[in-house]
Amino acid sequence: MDTRINTTQRSEIMQCWHVLQHELLPELKSEVGALTPKLKQVVHTLEWRQAAH
Repeated sequence: MDTRINTTQRSEIMQCWHVLQHELLPELKSEVGALTPKLKQVVHTLEWRQAAH
């Protein structure tokens, strides 16, 4: 079974991540305050993953 993500799927995932990173996370931070260390780790991991591809 091929588990690789095709280009279209990857593009859709990156678009969703962009919305999360630039719209949802700043709004969430303004509503609830600073992100927890665990959420910061998730964001960092996703950003690193994006940079690797």
